[in-house]
Amino acid sequence: MAFYGEEGLKYTFANNTFTAKKPVPIVKKYEDYANSLIQMEKELNFCVVNEYRDGLDKIGLHKDNERDLNSLYPIVSFSFGATRDIIFKRKGFENVSIPLENGSVLIMYPLQMIFGIMKYRLEKGLRSRELV
Repeated sequence: MAFYGEEGLKYTFANNTFTAKKPVPIVKKYEDYANSLIQMEKELNFCVVNEYRDGLDKIGLHKDNERDLNSLYPIVSFSFGATRDIIFKRKGFENVSIPLENGSVLIMYPLQMIFGIMKYRLEKGLRSRELV
């Protein structure tokens, strides 16, 4: 995992606090593109880069509801590499599975973040992929 954003900005999840690094040019490019897609009053200011080396690397069930996140803003996800499914679960509802293909963009607005928990499906034999 790598964390990029405004200098000195901190992000806490799973009882770990991370300090943002200054964005490298490619991260800044995607940050600018994400801001052009959502066109909110304030710009997104933090980026987490995850690498999934194979189909067994994962982030387990979780809600993106950390106190450091602004609940009015979406999370924008860029996917590169092998296709992986993101699965949204909510008690009493059918699961929703979305394949994140190479080059895809997923924008999760606050309702998904409040009402759903999500995970990535494990898929043995997949090659490396990155999620920004």
